[in-house]
Amino acid sequence: MLDFNGRQVGSMPGERSSAPSSQMIETAAGLLEVVSFGRENGAPLVLVSHGMGSWESLLEIGQHVLANDPGRKIIAWSRPGRGRSPAAGNIENIDPLIHEAGIVLPALLSALGITTADFLGHSDGATVALIFAALFPERAGRIAAIAPYAFADTHFDAATAELPATERESGLSDRLGAHHDNPQALYLAWTDHRRTHAMQRWSALDLFEGVAAPLLLIQGMDDEFASPMQLSAIAGVVSGPVKWVMLHGEGHFPQHDNPEQIFRLVEAHIDPVQSAAPRHATHRTAAVA
Repeated sequence: MLDFNGRQVGSMPGERSSAPSSQMIETAAGLLEVVSFGRENGAPLVLVSHGMGSWESLLEIGQHVLANDPGRKIIAWSRPGRGRSPAAGNIENIDPLIHEAGIVLPALLSALGITTADFLGHSDGATVALIFAALFPERAGRIAAIAPYAFADTHFDAATAELPATERESGLSDRLGAHHDNPQALYLAWTDHRRTHAMQRWSALDLFEGVAAPLLLIQGMDDEFASPMQLSAIAGVVSGPVKWVMLHGEGHFPQHDNPEQIFRLVEAHIDPVQSAAPRHATHRTAAVA
């Protein structure tokens, strides 16, 4: 498998091949940095990282999924402006998350010859996956969303206001195991995007009503970036089945602080044999040792 820096650190039971180095792929939405591994024609799982993440940030979960299901194909990519992916062009009048969900992500899937995929997203990457599922319901399979946000509330505002002035001070790239061509430029763009959402009282709840894909929503009860109201609001508006898990003692990065717990939850959800999705939204609080 690879660690978060992309170095070879050995293999995992059941894993057929290690992840290759990232490649730049031309799509209808521009160049994107992409890593693809697993079975070539396997059921795809697309990883969509945090706003300060890159293709590396959720890679460990993808590796564990592949270890348990060698028939999978894992797609890790750097969203525009992250990693080596160039920033999006002139989209001043379009919300970046809407742009990524409605234009960039479908362009990536088309370039890779993928019709339908499962998704794992974290933070605003999870929000992108949910918006994509609302806009293209026929292309979205199961979705595991870690700490998604659906609207700008007072918790969101306070967390945004407390962000440091520089990327280095924030420590977010290191926290997410991400490497960027221009981390400070990305950080300024990301914080500006959050401030814009706060000022505009941004909400995607109307869009989320179109999400019919089976969802797993995961959040730490001590999440410094999002309140539990985010999950309850999402679960209350989507049209498909929902599993909702709150983790005691966890913050915004449970996949790094308690990875084994997240591995189990994600693997059970995206495995249609293990997953028994309810007809209606459920709230389940999971205590973590």
